[in-house]
Amino acid sequence: MRRFYLNLFSFLLISILLTSIGSNWIMGIYFKNAHKEQIRIYNHEVSRGCFYLLGKELKGLGESDIPAKIKELQVHFGYPIDVKKSSDLDFTPDETALFSQNKVIIRIDGTLYLQRLPDSEYAMLMGPFTDYEVGTIDHIVGFATVGAFMTIFSLAWAYYFWRQLSMIGNAAKAFGDGDLSARVKTCFLSPTLAIATIFNGMADQIEQLISSHKELINAVSHELRTPICRIRFGLEQVYSSDETERTRHIAGIRKDINELEDLVTELLGYAKLESSQSQTLLPKGTLLPWLQELVVLAKETLRVPITFVHAGLDASRLISYDPRLLERALHNLLQNANRFAKTGINLTLSASATEVKLTVEDDGPGISEKDRERIFEPFVRLDSSRNREFGGYGLGLAIVRQIARCHHGRIIARPSFSGGAAFEMTWPLIDGNSLIK
Repeated sequence: MRRFYLNLFSFLLISILLTSIGSNWIMGIYFKNAHKEQIRIYNHEVSRGCFYLLGKELKGLGESDIPAKIKELQVHFGYPIDVKKSSDLDFTPDETALFSQNKVIIRIDGTLYLQRLPDSEYAMLMGPFTDYEVGTIDHIVGFATVGAFMTIFSLAWAYYFWRQLSMIGNAAKAFGDGDLSARVKTCFLSPTLAIATIFNGMADQIEQLISSHKELINAVSHELRTPICRIRFGLEQVYSSDETERTRHIAGIRKDINELEDLVTELLGYAKLESSQSQTLLPKGTLLPWLQELVVLAKETLRVPITFVHAGLDASRLISYDPRLLERALHNLLQNANRFAKTGINLTLSASATEVKLTVEDDGPGISEKDRERIFEPFVRLDSSRNREFGGYGLGLAIVRQIARCHHGRIIARPSFSGGAAFEMTWPLIDGNSLIK
């Protein structure tokens, strides 16, 4: 903290000195030029009474009598007074005009005042005035006073700032030591609020990531255990069974191996999508023609008919999307709807001024409200009519959510108008232009 405080104190001290010197110089020039006429009027009003009285004393005196009178009056003035011929003063054109109008002339930065002696070509002079000079001791006392107050306030601020940094450091150390719940207490007036907020956000994301990875590992272990147990059981039966039973068990082992292979493929796809969420640039292409071709191909694999509506979307409009990822997401959504739909599937593409929406609806049993968020978690199967008897590993919708995030969008589940489930995937228009004609 000592080094931090010394750096802060030195910076503040130098800043105050330079600011004081610079501001005095700049403001002096500014006032001199911006308020030149106002200053002249002010000085004229201040001095014209003295000039009136001085002129009254000198009026009617001869040229030889003026010096004696000036000497007599000088004892009553705290600054020099004099009378000189106007021809000896080298007036500028502006000063000549003021002199002829009997107005006060200001010279030498306001320390010398001149005015015409009534009914003559002489000028009365007052000044130059001597400003009060601040001594060296006065400067030292003032500087020491400022330094003392600055020391007290800067030390208090530095201690508070250092304490806030220490809190962030302690939270980071605790988090690094394994305490994933460690967070920094934030205060609106804290100078480290931005850093603390960023740290807390980072800690939340890391804790959530580790927690999801633990859940994923547990789920993967559970999913792998069943086919592995079946393979082990099948191998034992192969050695103790006759030829017919042996063939059946070998076929079962092959089926379990294919299931493991499919599961690993799904896991690798999910992991790849999870690591690519930071993608910021998406290719642009015409979405509607591409989607229409995809629907034609999908009809050949679905057991129920599909209805596609695009609400007048411009076929030539360029949309930011990844065709490979979006095809995977749409395939998962359609296959999910195909499992549960009774009579048909509705696919709708719509757009607003800021985002694109792709909706897949079925007329199946639907999803309860409490499960509409949980269904997007990996390996989640609902304890309802939408369960394991329909196949799958519980990764399809989790992959769709990752694809939506790769498009900087989101996906939600809601009831469909036909009583089943509807999944809405939306992602933003990168260029922010309208898609609807």
